[in-house]
Amino acid sequence: MVTNNNTARTFFYNAKRDIISTIIGSFITFIVFFIMKALFSWGIKMDGGNPGEIVLCRIVEWLYVIIALVTIAGCIWSTYSKTFNRLVIKTNEVVFRTGLLERSETSIPAHKIRSCKKASGPLQRACKTMDIVITTAGDDAEIVFHNIRNGKEAYRILTEMSNRNGYERRY
Repeated sequence: MVTNNNTARTFFYNAKRDIISTIIGSFITFIVFFIMKALFSWGIKMDGGNPGEIVLCRIVEWLYVIIALVTIAGCIWSTYSKTFNRLVIKTNEVVFRTGLLERSETSIPAHKIRSCKKASGPLQRACKTMDIVITTAGDDAEIVFHNIRNGKEAYRILTEMSNRNGYERRY
């Protein structure tokens, strides 16, 4: 538990789950590509190799490769940019900092925290991370922190804060 105003506990994003998801997605993408390539080759052999169909198949293959590479690059960029996310829990406030190029900071006074929820899927449990959702009083605003390291400790601290405020815990 946080005990004085100078004490702050910082929690960081863990990229392990997103990296594994990107690797699995890339693997599936390349399997689909090779299946598609085999089907196109089989179809061309069955038709006798019409030149127009061969060119169309090559165009489709290249479009697939370009879209797959752009998607994989987007996943890698998204994962990298999330590594700058921070959740700072102080006695009197919770601060959520995000951003690589465009930085933003959301501050929630401790007395406004209504509830805290946690969730973790199978891959998150394997990577020892979780998602934490903080609900605030008044406008039902929510702050979501994905793939947090030491999530159990952050959840415990946030739950204590909401319990001190007299709000019911949501499950």
